[in-house]
Amino acid sequence: GPIAAIGLEIGAALDAHGIASTVEDPRWILLVSADLAALAEEFELVVHRQAVEHRGAANPQDPALAGHLNELALWHWQRKEYEQARPLLEQALELARQHQGDVSLPVAHMTSNLAQLEGVQGHESPSKTLHQQALALFEQLPREEPVLLGQAQTLNFLAGFDYRKRRFGEAEAQFLQALNLLEQAVGTDDERLLPVLENLETLKISQGRSSEAAQYRRRVERIKEAQKP
Repeated sequence: GPIAAIGLEIGAALDAHGIASTVEDPRWILLVSADLAALAEEFELVVHRQAVEHRGAANPQDPALAGHLNELALWHWQRKEYEQARPLLEQALELARQHQGDVSLPVAHMTSNLAQLEGVQGHESPSKTLHQQALALFEQLPREEPVLLGQAQTLNFLAGFDYRKRRFGEAEAQFLQALNLLEQAVGTDDERLLPVLENLETLKISQGRSSEAAQYRRRVERIKEAQKP
């Protein structure tokens, strides 16, 4: 593109200082290639790894380490490298507790992440326990949008446990509570309502309550239609 030459000059200046760099022209007139997207992900990984190495060497208790560890864990998680993800999440959670206290939004989110990590591996009992712990943390925090969203997501997961055990009454109560929290946080037509609305539709179908299921289906379709360009 028009600033490619500037990018090359900056790359050369970095090289002169012993800092390795890569200059890539994405050619925005074309669709972003899969190769370029993969390259960007690779460099994101490098940034977080270097941050962990350098900050950890300088100060193992650096509070900024928690965020980098969490991002590294999520990177491994997305690639189903669960054994690499878990210790990073646990270390991030411990640092967050040390620096932000036992009850804080980062601690609640990281506890929820650990719960979901256990869940994708089929470890239902520890996953449910961690979700319950995360919910208790969210409930102690000020009722701001990130807290309401985290609480709703956690309730949605917990309702799923009850649904799979065919405890439909308990599941419905938690799904409805999650929906109410989401509506408080982002309104009634936001796409973030979709997972809970679709779960409520499925629940109603399982109970043979087709007319109620149809009401949730109409809401889902309306939200999806509004998201179309």
